[in-house]
Formats: sequence, structure tokens, C-alpha cells
Amino acid sequence: MSRAIVPLWLIIAIVCLPQFGEGLYAPALPNIALSLKISENTAEHTMSFFLIGFAIGICFWGVISDHIGRRRTLIISLGLYIAGCIGCLLTETISALMICRFIQALGGSACSGIGQAIARDAYDSVERNKIFSIAGIVVSLAAGMGPVLGGFMVERYNWSSIFSILLVASFGLWGYIALSLKETNLFLKQKSTQFTLRKGFGLLFKDKALLNLVILMGAANGLIYCFYSEGSFYLIESLGLRPSQYGWLYFTICLGFTGGSLHSKSLHGRGLPYPRILNRACIVLLGSTIPWAFLTVSGFITVKNPTVAIALSGAFLTGSFFSIGIMIPNALANALENYGEHAGTMVSVFCSSYFLIAASINFIIGMLHNGTLLVMPLYYTALAMIVWIVHQSNLNNSEIIIENVDL
Repeated sequence: MSRAIVPLWLIIAIVCLPQFGEGLYAPALPNIALSLKISENTAEHTMSFFLIGFAIGICFWGVISDHIGRRRTLIISLGLYIAGCIGCLLTETISALMICRFIQALGGSACSGIGQAIARDAYDSVERNKIFSIAGIVVSLAAGMGPVLGGFMVERYNWSSIFSILLVASFGLWGYIALSLKETNLFLKQKSTQFTLRKGFGLLFKDKALLNLVILMGAANGLIYCFYSEGSFYLIESLGLRPSQYGWLYFTICLGFTGGSLHSKSLHGRGLPYPRILNRACIVLLGSTIPWAFLTVSGFITVKNPTVAIALSGAFLTGSFFSIGIMIPNALANALENYGEHAGTMVSVFCSSYFLIAASINFIIGMLHNGTLLVMPLYYTALAMIVWIVHQSNLNNSEIIIENVDL
């Protein structure tokens, strides 16, 4: 069977939409807390609520796409995302915002999983590694523009105006998919054995390599969303940046993600196995977070000297995002290599699992938020240590396999 031709830019646009949306939303959090008269912790939990909805939605969209196709699934899910954007644009209470954010997340969650499944359908493993490295570069730049544009909209208009941008972007993507995308699921018309989510989760817990990638992806996305939620208060409320300045700083930090993706691409060109590439990413993450935590605890990074605090925090965050830029493309490209016929269902298992981890990570930092500079660097360091320990246990097994292959 011949693979469907899908342009790279479309896969990038599909995968990028939720990230761009949350980047757009991040600078609005302090303004939302003031406008809706809610606590900063509650404002951060609107991000956690979105991630929970995202994890729930993605658990089913992949399964649905195995039965009705990737194209029809995206048409339905993006329609739901558009409805959520309209609700968020019009809402005036925190309860209504939470509900509409949940609806938005349910719809948008299909983009991450189905985008990955489409890439799995349309490209082989060698092409996917290169494609996801390139996609990581473009997505990081697009995601970096989210806070820039969001900060501008919050300063010039109000927090709800950001959803008008998402409404236009999502409707344009929905229209192109409805009119131009060809179905990519090669197994759609074939009879296959029943494959349920329960079987998928059973395979996840038996496949140590896949479970390792779930933990890495959960931590990597958790760190990104922690920057969206806690970082907005860290930099805007504590260190005095304007929302637009926060956006430009985030764009600069995202260049670290771009650098990580470029480095990953060059390492693949040299033939380095992806477990070893991921090990380098873990080491870079530790090297970026430990000094940040040490300088904060020692009192060198302090609100009394915001210029130094912003410069050093930005540098350490750039290093962290460099490591994330290595992790995410490699995890996405290799997670579903052995699950071709049931790629949609396994996408649901894989993505819902790591988004639940990311949601938990974001929820915990929202609970820990206390208005000081200590929480974020200490939390990043703890997560970096956990990721390194988990990957080391898997790397030892991978090295044995690699050595046997070499022999």
C-alpha cells in the first residue's frame, strides 16, 4: 500500500496549534487573576484544568481515528476546539472559563495525537526522525511567538482577546483539513483484530522503552507548561516584567528549544542511537537546573536585583529548553515504531499518559506557588533528577541491545 502524501507544514500546523494556544494564554494569567478576582493559584489551575481535559480527550481521539479515519477525527475535534474558543472569548466568570477551557482542551487534544499518527502513516522511521527534528525547530519558533502576541493583546486589549486569534487560526486549519487533507490511515478499510485501550495500556506497562518515553515526554511538557503558569507570575509579578516583555523573553528562551532540535538533527546525521541522544538531553537539563536552584537558594538570584535575576533565570531556562528540544522530537519519532496497525490507539495511550503526568506536574506547582522565586528553580531541579534517574535505568538496557547489534 502506498502512503498518502502529507505536506510537512500541515503536520507542523496540526501539532503546533495547542502549544501556540497555551503560549498565547500564558501572559494573560496575572490579568485573569485580577479581572476575575481570583487567587493566583486558581489562575494557574486553569492551565492544569486544560491539561486534564487534554489528557482525557487524547485518550479517545486516537482510537476513534483508527475506526473513522484521521481526517474525519480532526474535523470533529477541531470543531469542538472552535466551540471552546468562542466560549472562552465570551465568558466573564471563572467557572464558565474553566468549562470552556475544558471543552477547548478536549478538542485540541486530537492535534497532538493525530498529528503524530499522520506522521506515522505517511513517513518511515528514518524520515520521521528527521521530520520531527525539523518540526521541533518550527514548532518552537511558532510556540515562542505565542507569548509575544499574547502579551501584546493583553496590554493593548484584554485577556479574552487572545481567544479571537485562536478562533481564526483553528477555523483556518479546520477549513483546509476539511477541503484538502486525504485520509492517511492505510488500515482503515481492513479488518483487524480488536485492539482496545485496555490492551494498549497493558502493552505500555510491558514496554519499558515506551514507558521511559512517556515519562520523558510528561516531564518535558510539564516543564514547558510550568513556565506558562508559574513562569508568568515569576517574571511578571515578582520580577516586574510587562506581559509583552515576558513574551519576548519566552521567544528568546524558545531559541534554546530550536538549538536542541538542530543538535538532535546533527546527532542523527552522525548515526547516534536515540537513547544516547536522550541521555545527553538529561545531562544538559541537570546542568541547567542545579546551578539555577543553587544561586536562588544562596540568595544570589533575588527580587532585590531583578535585572540579574531575569538574566540568569532566562539563561538557565534556555538551557533547560535546549534539552527539551532534544527530548521531544526523539520521543515522538520513536514511540510508535512497533505499533503500525494500531497507531491511533497507541497514540491515545502514549499521549494521554504523558499529558496526565504533565497535568500533575503543573497542578503541583500551582499548589506550591507562594509568590517567591524559590519554587520554580527547585521544582525544575527535582524533575530533572527524576528524569535522569528514570532514563539511566532504561539506558542500561538499551546499551546492551546496541552492543549485541554491533556484535
